Amino acid sequence: MSLPIAAVGAVLISLLETSVIPGLLGGGVKPDLVLVVAVAAAIIIGVEDGLMWAFLGGLMLDMLLPGRPLGATTFALLVVIGLAVVAARLLPQSPTLLAIGAVFGLSFLFQMLLAALLSATAGVELLPQPASSFLPIAITNTLVALVLAPIARMLIRRFGPQERMSW
Repeated sequence: MSLPIAAVGAVLISLLETSVIPGLLGGGVKPDLVLVVAVAAAIIIGVEDGLMWAFLGGLMLDMLLPGRPLGATTFALLVVIGLAVVAARLLPQSPTLLAIGAVFGLSFLFQMLLAALLSATAGVELLPQPASSFLPIAITNTLVALVLAPIARMLIRRFGPQERMSW
C-alpha cells in the first residue's frame, strides 16, 4: 500500500470513527477504528503504513473530538504501534492472528495511556470512564479486527508489497 493511500485512509477512518459510528451505536461501546487499522497495517502491511495510519488518524481524532489537546491521541497511538511492531518482530506467527491478538492486548494500553495523557494535559479526571469499560472496548476492537485484518492480508497477497529501493 502506498503512503498517500494510507494518509487518505487514515483521514477517512477517523472521520468515520467520530461521525458515523457514534450515530449508529448510540450510547454503546464504540470501537477505536484508527487503533485497529493502524495495528493491522503495521503488522500485516508494514511499519511505515502503520505509522502513517496512527499519526494522521490520531491528529484527525484530536482535531475532531472536543477537549482533546492536539497530539495526545497521536502520541498514544504511536506508542501502541511501536509495541505492535516489536511484538511482530519477536513472535513469528501468522500476521493476521498476531494483528487480532495485538489489537485485543493493546486496546487496554491505549485506553490507559490516553486517559493518563488527557488527565495530565487537558485536566480531565484520570478515568472519566470506569476501567471496567476497557474490556468491552477491547472486545469490540477485536471483533472489528477479526473483519479487517483478513481483508488487509488478502489485499496484500493480491496486490503484493510495494517495491522499495534497498540501500
